[in-house]
Amino acid sequence: MARIVLGIGTGHTPLISEPPEYWAEHGASELKNSQSMENAYGGGKVEELIRQREAKLASQVTPEAYKARYQQIQSALEGVRATLNRVKPDVLVTVGDDQRDAFLFDYMPAMCVYRGEAIVSKPVDTSKMPGWRASSNWGYKGETEEVYPCQADLATHLVKSLIRDEFDVAYLTEPAEGRQIGHAFTFLNRRVMPESPIPQVPFMLNTYFPPNTPVARRCWALGQAMRKAVESWDSGKTVAIVASGGLSHPIVDEELDRDVLQAMQRGDGEWLASLDENVFRLGTSEIKNWITVAGAMSGTGMGMKVIDYIPAYRTTAGTGCGIAFTHWG
Repeated sequence: MARIVLGIGTGHTPLISEPPEYWAEHGASELKNSQSMENAYGGGKVEELIRQREAKLASQVTPEAYKARYQQIQSALEGVRATLNRVKPDVLVTVGDDQRDAFLFDYMPAMCVYRGEAIVSKPVDTSKMPGWRASSNWGYKGETEEVYPCQADLATHLVKSLIRDEFDVAYLTEPAEGRQIGHAFTFLNRRVMPESPIPQVPFMLNTYFPPNTPVARRCWALGQAMRKAVESWDSGKTVAIVASGGLSHPIVDEELDRDVLQAMQRGDGEWLASLDENVFRLGTSEIKNWITVAGAMSGTGMGMKVIDYIPAYRTTAGTGCGIAFTHWG
């Protein structure tokens, strides 16, 4: 039978690949186009966030601070890379969210397993993108078409096992015309394992788009069922389970992020499962990817180690991303 040998958690924010000289431009862009953020956070105005946080965060949004955070991120990402290279699993089961990459609002599954033989990643035209977005695109897409291996037989087994355990997952074998498997997964190929991609089984969890977003308790239980499925796969291969995304963003909430990481270190599924759904706004919802992986790793006997946590601020409103890099092993 297959054996789980590693768990990984990594952010996939543009800030990981975006040169620090673009961070201020990125921040100015999101403050200018803040309507969705204001709606998600109860109608509070960005100006009020700036008033509340400016004194505390002024030192965090200087060119020097941006450079220091960027270097800290690269060092932590290298730690994830080194761990993966040391353990050398045969397959990755990767839990990430789809942000209108493979799915639009014509069909938005709560949970979906990709059963394709490969991820085909096609380049995108960056000429009309704002400078900050174009500068980070290399972390998700190459300049030419790239093909990354997948593990379709494990994907099929995962679907069957989860269905038996009463998780009504969808599956996808080929994205519709003009759509692609999302950046949560191609980021791993581009930035975490650029030299020798490990076959993936992408698991797409709808964290972003209500009304069918799985609640935190369901995500923890899903992870436990996922572990059972992997360990019952009739194969001698070793498997790593990976969370891609998060933590809090576009408003950084350091207290929440640190509480979540500490709960995962304790293996405290009840605390994680009991988080109020109002916590999971916009990108912060990607914490559910981590809860799923924490649920999977909870029965392996492996503890979680935090390689680093970086609250990367772009503005004095507190926008940015709480970026974590961890491993279970």
